[in-house]
Amino acid sequence: MNTLLSPKEKSLLTYVSNHPGCSSGEIAKKLLALNPTVKRLFSELLIKKLIVKHGNGPCTNYSIAYPNLPLIDISISYS
Repeated sequence: MNTLLSPKEKSLLTYVSNHPGCSSGEIAKKLLALNPTVKRLFSELLIKKLIVKHGNGPCTNYSIAYPNLPLIDISISYS
């Protein structure tokens, strides 16, 4: 499994970190993305166990799986 995050996944993860309990619709509006795209990204982050889903249906919201860990961006370059 690829553990690297796409730019969109990073953006979504940062938003969820700063707004725990947010919904996919809220994020779609704030990040100017389509709701199906946001839901697909949530599915990918759930598989990677980086976020937690709370509830079902219209009341579904999300939070960071490990809120005490800092979000860092590790870039590896090879010479």
